[in-house]
This record gives sequence, structure tokens and C-alpha cells, in this order.
Amino acid sequence: MPISARAGDHDEALLAQPVQLPRATGAVAVGRRGRRAWGRAAAAPGSGLNSMTRWFRRIAAAPLMASAFRPFYLFGALYAPLLALGGAGAFLGIVHLNGSLGPASWHGHEMVFGFATAIVVGTLLTALPSWAGTPEIRGARLVWLISTWLLGRIAFWSAPWLPALAVAFADLLFWPALIVLLAPTVW
Repeated sequence: MPISARAGDHDEALLAQPVQLPRATGAVAVGRRGRRAWGRAAAAPGSGLNSMTRWFRRIAAAPLMASAFRPFYLFGALYAPLLALGGAGAFLGIVHLNGSLGPASWHGHEMVFGFATAIVVGTLLTALPSWAGTPEIRGARLVWLISTWLLGRIAFWSAPWLPALAVAFADLLFWPALIVLLAPTVW
């Protein structure tokens, strides 16, 4: 079926009009020289907070954050060999864990709270919407959850140089964050 010139004119007129997408994404279609370009309104110059917000939104909108299993499986899979090397280095005396739990306890702790937690929580957060009919955790909420998991891992690896209370707080922050995200949707 041939397209009339009138229909083409109508399409061009539609492309020139800004289109507001759902509020969660915040992106706006902006007409530029007859072509459509996706973007945001220009930030105020010198606004550090605004650029940080744009950076965070860009990460939250990445395909990696579309489903919970993606970042948790990825970071869990990347963390396992690092953990194996760190544990072997600690047992051989190459890596010194002064002020930590000791090589065996350190390795066991990170296997449970690092690797296994990432895999189990990734599976749980992906399956929960079909089990309980809850909305899937994705985007900014998933970025914050992954950040708390990473903070705990970094803090535990840095335990010899950090106060014990700071390490414990950073390591345990993931579980309350998970509960805060899940409790309103499950109950």
C-alpha cells in the first residue's frame, strides 16, 4: 500500500513535537534538525549534584539493571575467582588478613555472604514477581541494592585497615536494604 505525501507530512509533524515518556525514565524526545534525538534537558553548568544524578540514572537505565539476576549473577561470577585467589593467598601467607577473622573464617564468611548471597538473592528477586505477584526490583532500586552488596565486599576485603565496627556496618547493610525493598511489596 503506497504511503501518501500527506501521511508523510503528518509523521514529520509528529516527530517535531516533544514526547514525554513515563516519569520513571525522565527522557524526552527532542526534535533536532528534523531528526529525533533522545535526551534530557541541559543541566545547569557547574552543578555537581545534577551530573551525579544523571550518571546514576544512566546506570539505572542500563540493560544490566533490567532484571535482578543480571547484576547479581555477574558480580557473583566475577567475585568467585577473586575470592578463590584471595583465600588461597591467605592460606599460603601471601595475603595477610591482620585484624580479620583468619583465613578459614574469612573465606567461609565471603563464600556465604559474598558469593552465595549474590546468587541466591539474584534468583530470589527474579523469581519473586512470578511467585508472589510483586513488581520486579530494577533500575535505581536495584543499583542501590547492588551498591550495598559491593560496599560490604569492599569493606570486608579492607578489614585490616578499617575499624571493625565500620566493616560490620558495611557488611550488614545489605540485609536491611533488601528487607526495606521487599517488605512493602510482599506484605
